[in-house]
Amino acid sequence: MELTIEENKGDSFLINEETASEHSIEDDDVLLGKNSMNQKAIAGHAETCDEIDKEKIGMPREKFESIGLDCDFKIEIQKYKEDLVSVKEVDFGFVDRSSSSEDPLSTVKENEKEFLNFIKEKVFTKNSKFFWNTHQLLVSIKSTYPKLGVDQVGDFTDIEECNYAWGGGELKSFDGVLLIDMSGSMETEDLKMEDIEWIVERINSGIQGKMTSGFLRNLKDRMKIKRSEGAAFCALMYLVQKIGRGVGDNISIVPFSKEAKPIRFKDQKFFSSKIGSTREAAENIIETINYFPRGQTNISGALDQTIEVMKEFNRDKMKMIVILTDGEPNPSSIDDSDSVKKLVNERIAPRSDVIINTIGLGDEVDHHLLEEIASVTGGEYTYVNSLEGLTQAYSRYATNISIKGTVLPD
Repeated sequence: MELTIEENKGDSFLINEETASEHSIEDDDVLLGKNSMNQKAIAGHAETCDEIDKEKIGMPREKFESIGLDCDFKIEIQKYKEDLVSVKEVDFGFVDRSSSSEDPLSTVKENEKEFLNFIKEKVFTKNSKFFWNTHQLLVSIKSTYPKLGVDQVGDFTDIEECNYAWGGGELKSFDGVLLIDMSGSMETEDLKMEDIEWIVERINSGIQGKMTSGFLRNLKDRMKIKRSEGAAFCALMYLVQKIGRGVGDNISIVPFSKEAKPIRFKDQKFFSSKIGSTREAAENIIETINYFPRGQTNISGALDQTIEVMKEFNRDKMKMIVILTDGEPNPSSIDDSDSVKKLVNERIAPRSDVIINTIGLGDEVDHHLLEEIASVTGGEYTYVNSLEGLTQAYSRYATNISIKGTVLPD
């Protein structure tokens, strides 16, 4: 049938009782609505209502706008007769529709259980959008597993994993802190050089510094490089990509071994395009990492320094900590796994504005620790063994931020 759209509140598709009876539609039946021009579809539960005209259908604005329609446009409606697709994994996108200064990802992280209760009984298509009125957030479906076809309708009954990211196409600013292991084992020369020529060119063109060019020439034509050299290379790439976004990101870099000390940029513990040149920042990074004392692995010390640095950042803005290490906290007189987990659980995990992503290198890395401290903050753990893998991880973390769901529906 073809009905005219009327805007209504709520999430149901409101349909006249007589119209519903003519088409054997009952309350809570799933209806599929389609824009005949672009073939995009949306879904919702039916709700019969005498107050709506026979030739009309009521639905929330975010639904019909998501498929390119407006009020008074006609939409094709049919009763959905197939089995609902049981979605196991879903990536949600969020756009703030309020005047709040709080980042939408921070809002979701802080109120995740409430959000999951909000969406758990909804049906949806790949084009569906919902308005989370309590927090004034527009929610979109960025991707699902299994993927939904154009006319397929899914539900969240058996969801096992969800991720939260920004919706919409605009770039969003988030601050980054890189914790870089400078222990003695980072001098191991085993990082394979593969497919990184384009990154070298991008760093060179983005920085154009004499020290940077010399550092990059020293890496050229080598089969393998030191882990510390790979870390410096990725820090430069991260700098170029993050500043190149042009959205006012702050960047802090904290090398650590026995002790941890943030690299200073013009007497500040972080860099942004507002306080100096990228060339000067890059040369500062190379020099500091080259001469930083090699020693033990004090991850807790690095996290302590990071917490102090983040006090200078905007609390309403998301922050991502990236930890790179090739070992485990040691010696026990300085740091251990329990100390790291205690610090993360007590001082970082409760914060809705911070996530930790971890990167492991080498055979001695503590996979369980890195997985646990990432997971408890909504981040992810990545294990790499080549410069290509390392650059892919840093590139992702320089431009995108998402939070892994930690609370799932009953």
